[in-house]
Amino acid sequence: MSCDMFASDNRDRRSDDGGRRLRPSSATVSALETGRERMSATVQITLTGLRILVVEDQALVALDLQTALEERGAVVVGPCLGLEEAMSRTMGDEPLDGAILDVDLGDENVFALADRLAAWGVPFVFHTGHPDIDRLHDRYTDVPVLLKPTRAEDIAYQLGGIIAAER
Repeated sequence: MSCDMFASDNRDRRSDDGGRRLRPSSATVSALETGRERMSATVQITLTGLRILVVEDQALVALDLQTALEERGAVVVGPCLGLEEAMSRTMGDEPLDGAILDVDLGDENVFALADRLAAWGVPFVFHTGHPDIDRLHDRYTDVPVLLKPTRAEDIAYQLGGIIAAER
């Protein structure tokens, strides 16, 4: 990496404790933003028109996920705050293309729904603060587990990649 990628102003590179901290130049920041735009465009193409079930019992997290998916062209089914609502949403006439599942929904878990989606071949990811990740990996070996907090955009990107790989 060349030195010209970092700002040369020493005032911008000093931390409060006197240590040295490099800051990226505007060219580096621009390159990073361009990379994010490319990733976002890939997700948007992948999710456009796809029906994605969102199951999350925290309303603000659910809204954030819904917004991120809709910005990428997905049709959000839900968000569902509980297992019963989510199970009923899977029984509609239109099939699901993917799902984002929180593991713990109040006093219940999402495993019955995850088993149903897996049996139907619907790709999904877990988005959870669940402490026993090994148990999730043992039961759902091919399902990504994204630990909270994970940015909604990153979850959408991960799910989009899984859906694209299965098509």
